[in-house]
Amino acid sequence: MLGHELRNPLGALAGAVRVLEVHSELDVKLRNIMLRQSSHLARLVDDLLDVGRLTAGMITLDRHPLDLAQVARECIATLTLNNHNDGPRIFLQAEPAWINGDVDRVEQIFINLVSNALKHMRKHGKIRVVVAAMAARAIIRIEDDGDGISADLLPHIFALFVQAEQQAHRPSGGLGIGLTVVRRLVELH
Repeated sequence: MLGHELRNPLGALAGAVRVLEVHSELDVKLRNIMLRQSSHLARLVDDLLDVGRLTAGMITLDRHPLDLAQVARECIATLTLNNHNDGPRIFLQAEPAWINGDVDRVEQIFINLVSNALKHMRKHGKIRVVVAAMAARAIIRIEDDGDGISADLLPHIFALFVQAEQQAHRPSGGLGIGLTVVRRLVELH
């Protein structure tokens, strides 16, 4: 219920910013800040709603044959467009890896994982996404040259609200929900 209550004013805010973008001389830098922050809030609310639905068993998958390599290419293209040119670089190494999955939820898995890596990267870092087929399994591996995860935190990173310690170069730490959503969606698949 809280998620839905937060989403309503957020949607109105995002819509108003888009109207201002078209019909106003509002400073471009200020407009970009407003759009970026309202998008960030929307993602947090969506993750909060998803984790609630997943915990309650209210999400069902709409499964179809899909190639993880193609989904990865599309997600990385989207993230690359949204990523600043001077930000971390994302490299993809993908071979066809077919699964019977829900394309929207698989996209959500990729976006959450790569976005999480982006949040923990320095300005010129590198992220490598690998998609492969091995025996009867599809493998997704995401590697980065960020700060890493401490050994004591590693066993808990997919638990709800678990976060690494804030670093000065990280723009936002999130709520510790995204990786829980990833884990639950993978388990559903």
